Amino acid sequence: MCLVQGLSIGMVIGPVTAGLMSALPLERAGAGSAFTGAVLLVTALRPTRPPA
Repeated sequence: MCLVQGLSIGMVIGPVTAGLMSALPLERAGAGSAFTGAVLLVTALRPTRPPA
């Protein structure tokens, strides 16, 4: 089950991030990147520190 969920999330995150970044004007790209990074941290899709 975890493998299916991981693959599903992996297939969705990329296109969503690309869509968000392409919808923003170039001068707002930093804010878009910060927003997607914050969302990934809050939803625990990205580790806060590298594995040891």
